[in-house]
Amino acid sequence: MALNPVTSVGGYREQPNNAAAPAVPTDLPAPQATSPAVNVSTAPSDSPQTPNGTQGTSRAVIIDPQTDTVVYQSLDAYTGDVIEQVPAPALLRQLAYEAAQAVQALIQGKNPTTAMLAAMQKVDTTT
Repeated sequence: MALNPVTSVGGYREQPNNAAAPAVPTDLPAPQATSPAVNVSTAPSDSPQTPNGTQGTSRAVIIDPQTDTVVYQSLDAYTGDVIEQVPAPALLRQLAYEAAQAVQALIQGKNPTTAMLAAMQKVDTTT
């Protein structure tokens, strides 16, 4: 498949300038005007607010040292506990195990690709 670079824009037409259109009056008679609602409670927020007004969660991006994988974490701002993590810790452990098996194969003079494939088949991914 060959790609041809675009050298000009065909079919371009300049748009008319409507900036000088007269403004429409915005004053309404009292019966048609809206007024703010009275005694309406605010909707609950999805994320709790801390006493100083910041969100209850923070985000972190780290590089896992065992797998050299980028890890995205959502942290509790109060405790620092991990709320959610992508990729999951189990997947990171699996990747580290497979890499360790490949290193062991290299040390033993075996094919690291074969060792890695065997490690992938050994890992139970249903738990």
